[in-house]
Amino acid sequence: MQNEVKGVVFSELRRDINTRIDTARSIVEDITRTIDGVRTGVANVGIRLQWLPKDDAVASEALKLIQQADLAGDFDRMYDFFVEQLKNEEANYPTWAKRVEHVFNYRNWFTWDIALTHNDFRDDPASDTEVFRNLTPRNNPLASLSGGEKRLVTMLPLLAAAHAFYSTKDYEGPHMVFIDELDAALDSSNLRKLLELLRTWDFDAVVTLPSMRPLLVAETQSIGIHRIHKTRTARYTIPSIWTGTGTPHTTRIRADIPTPRPHEQPEPEGSA
Repeated sequence: MQNEVKGVVFSELRRDINTRIDTARSIVEDITRTIDGVRTGVANVGIRLQWLPKDDAVASEALKLIQQADLAGDFDRMYDFFVEQLKNEEANYPTWAKRVEHVFNYRNWFTWDIALTHNDFRDDPASDTEVFRNLTPRNNPLASLSGGEKRLVTMLPLLAAAHAFYSTKDYEGPHMVFIDELDAALDSSNLRKLLELLRTWDFDAVVTLPSMRPLLVAETQSIGIHRIHKTRTARYTIPSIWTGTGTPHTTRIRADIPTPRPHEQPEPEGSA
């Protein structure tokens, strides 16, 4: 009976963790495809991400036990291994729940490999071959970037991750991203690239802006503005649409009429 219970518990555990790992890998692959070839500004700054198993004895054994096929004796090995890890983490995680959460957290068995490319990284300035430098605790290629380049290249994987999540099969809802001071530290080239990515990846962007630069007017054509009003007991907003000239026009938001996304727009009558 003990072996049967052990087999059922660890079969379910293995299946659940493998499902989570497969889902995470799928999202990372989507992120990688999304940012592959995206280069910012005149310096062609780009980022490359890989999600790899850790080169660590504990992580390697955990993955081996979780991912290999069900063979005779596997569950005894899994039981002995993970019980030992739970004992080893007792000092770091005094509560049982936190200890279990840490020991069976598959993300602890993987690591991110992050590399940056920049025109200045090339030995031959005339060469078209990109050179990537890995981001490590002792080597931070971000330090050599300008403020705007640094901000945009760190935003890329976050935006790509949001895009990957919103692109999953069963997701329904707004593609929201919130960006504080959208144009902070960005020159015209990088700001134009960021706006292009927000459009291409079909985001519903909510941003704060210290001012409206001419480039923002030209690139966005129109924007929604929510002016925040405060009373003693509540806060509310009045929405307006501004087209870049004149004054904003107050508008109404009707929750009962869904707005189709660009790829869901019906074809005009008579179109092939």
